[in-house]
Amino acid sequence: MNGRISAAIGIVGAAAVGVMFVGGRSPAQPTDPETIRQIEYARDLSGAFEYVAGQVSPAVVNIQATSRVLSTRYDIFGFKREIPEVHEGQGSGVIVTSDGYILTNNHVVGRATSPVVRLTDGREFNSRVIGKDDVRDLALIKVEASGLPVASLGDSDSVRTGQWVLALGSPFGFENTVTAGIVSATGRSGLGIASDLYKDTESYIQTDAAINPGNSGGPLVNLDGEVIGINSAIASRGGGSVGIGFAIPSEIASSVMANLIATGRVDPGWIGVNLSDVFRVGAKADRPFGLAVETVYDGCPGAEAGLQEGDVIVGFEGKPVTSRQKLIRQIRFTPPGSLAELEIVRDGELSRINVRVGDQDTGVASLVGATSIDAMGMTIATLSTTSAPVLELEHLKNERGVVAVSVEPGGVASLAGFEPRDVIVSIGPIPVEGRRSDQIVRTRSVREFEVAFENADLRRGIRFDVIRDTRRGYLEIPAR
Repeated sequence: MNGRISAAIGIVGAAAVGVMFVGGRSPAQPTDPETIRQIEYARDLSGAFEYVAGQVSPAVVNIQATSRVLSTRYDIFGFKREIPEVHEGQGSGVIVTSDGYILTNNHVVGRATSPVVRLTDGREFNSRVIGKDDVRDLALIKVEASGLPVASLGDSDSVRTGQWVLALGSPFGFENTVTAGIVSATGRSGLGIASDLYKDTESYIQTDAAINPGNSGGPLVNLDGEVIGINSAIASRGGGSVGIGFAIPSEIASSVMANLIATGRVDPGWIGVNLSDVFRVGAKADRPFGLAVETVYDGCPGAEAGLQEGDVIVGFEGKPVTSRQKLIRQIRFTPPGSLAELEIVRDGELSRINVRVGDQDTGVASLVGATSIDAMGMTIATLSTTSAPVLELEHLKNERGVVAVSVEPGGVASLAGFEPRDVIVSIGPIPVEGRRSDQIVRTRSVREFEVAFENADLRRGIRFDVIRDTRRGYLEIPAR
């Protein structure tokens, strides 16, 4: 590839030299005022790109992540062997504090515990992983240094479709690369790029600035040099840029970072209420939109703070409510145990109340009477018309099955691919030679699941028929 690149540079260079000396004269300068004005405008824009690239590039790093994992292999006699393998990954990151905190993607870090970070000035550091959020594909790592160049996190809420942006990173390993484009769209959701778990509350920035493998984790910046997003994914059949890239908004990245610094993980916040869709609020409320509180669960943070059914939430932590998805994100990103201020309208009057945010997993498990299945590393509850709204599964309230309320990282269920809110409708042995077994057992309650799991033959492996969101499929615990 280097030969082809060198050849191409040589051809272009020769052509340029040829043009330079033909006739011995420089191109004629324009005299038309409008043409001059347009050229000056282009130069100003070019100068803005140069300035932003120069300001931000020193804070953009290349990340080399090496992780060692055990892969299962079978020898010629059919015996299972655990073979150690080394996985090499690379990507980009952006320094956000002068003492060495770096934002990047979870998929860049992978299972590495000490990724190598290389700065644009050539310095290298071994980093440590502060925490990862696989749901939103973000990770926070840290190097031990001081006085590092920093990129400022901007306000992604102010991003508008059509504005110029730059993407920085190391596409295909080419460090210190800058590409330009515009914001193609904001608030892209339903993509399930990192996880199906919260795809309804996703809010990606879409851009046509070229993003390629290796750009992941690098910053998307505005013309003020502020990071408005973390480059995360591309939509491409061939794996290269076709002008559709996605970045995680800085609003989400900064919230995840705060959680990871505080606790090393992102425990979802929860106040124990169900909310309606956005609707127009009366003029007395002094806010154009709000969300109606449909249900307040007894003993939950919302009830303890005094929220009532029929209240309309119009503000959260000083910011107006603009959509149901955004308010849910804001609550989930608030660390459990902290106070959050809600602005509400009750009987036409605007007031403020403070809610002590709870832990979603603990709160939901308590409400639905979840049972721990220690052997699988998850808690489950029976799906019913009562539990479905609490679990945000109202569209499945007429289904019969058990719900994975929480999944322990690194446990059997997690390794099999289970995610919270998966609905298990039956258990059976893994099919042999593509034939389904007649030993499939329906799991319409926690008790039926426990009995079926206890009677399952782990030597043959277990297959679970699962509903995730609106899709049906299966997950497996492989044969031992």
